[in-house]
Amino acid sequence: ERPRVMTHCALQASSRAPVMVVVGAHHVGGIKDQWHTVCDERELEGLLSAQLARPDCLEADLQKRALLLALFAATRAIPGEAVTTSLKQDLTESETQLLMRTYSMYREQFHRKLLEAAVLLRSRIMKDGVGAKGLPQLVTLLGALEVA
Repeated sequence: ERPRVMTHCALQASSRAPVMVVVGAHHVGGIKDQWHTVCDERELEGLLSAQLARPDCLEADLQKRALLLALFAATRAIPGEAVTTSLKQDLTESETQLLMRTYSMYREQFHRKLLEAAVLLRSRIMKDGVGAKGLPQLVTLLGALEVA
C-alpha cells in the first residue's frame, strides 16, 4: 500500500513541474515497480484517508509524534506544526496524557544530550586553547567546531 501511495503522490507532483522526490532507500524498489501502474482513484482515496483502527496503533502514532515534536522543539529545526496539524482533534484524556508524558520525556532527553554536547565542545575548545586571533585561527576554530 505504501509504495502505491508514494508513487501516486510523486507522479502528481512531477506532473505539475520537475520535481525531486526523496525517499528511504528501502522504498525505491516498490516505487519503481509501481511507477507505470495506473491506480484506481477510489482505492488511493481510501488509502490516503485511512484512519488508525486499533488503539495500539494510535498509541504508537502518538508516541512517534511526541518524539518528533520533542526533537523539533529542542533543535528548533522544523516548526512543531509539521507534526501536529494532522493530529486528530478529539483526543481522549488518556491519549492527551500519553502525548504530554511522552513529549516531556523525549524533550528532556534531547535537551540533556544537546547540553552535554555543548559542554563537551566548550571543554574541548578550552583544553586545546583554540581561539580566533586572526583569519588563520578562525579557520582552525571553525574546523574544531565542525568536528565537535
